Amino acid sequence: MKEMTLEMPQTKIKKINSGIPTPLGHFVVKWNRTNAWGKLLQLIVPEGMVVRLDLKSFEIPAGKSLQINGKKIPEEATRKSFYSLSSGKWELVF
Repeated sequence: MKEMTLEMPQTKIKKINSGIPTPLGHFVVKWNRTNAWGKLLQLIVPEGMVVRLDLKSFEIPAGKSLQINGKKIPEEATRKSFYSLSSGKWELVF
């Protein structure tokens, strides 16, 4: 399990936290869709794993940016189908 695809949950639940054991270590995902700055996603990706974000499922409005660890991602990158994150701690605001 070296690669995982992550989509925006299709639920009315606003806060979701989960830890998923994998052969490479513990994968942690935290969704907060009530954040004052926008939707928030925090990830801890174990060493050796890549997470592919299904950006179409995130439904980022035109003109709105995706920020990863405080850095804006160019809008053209958010128009692609997937955005990959390697191991580490990640915080996304969109």
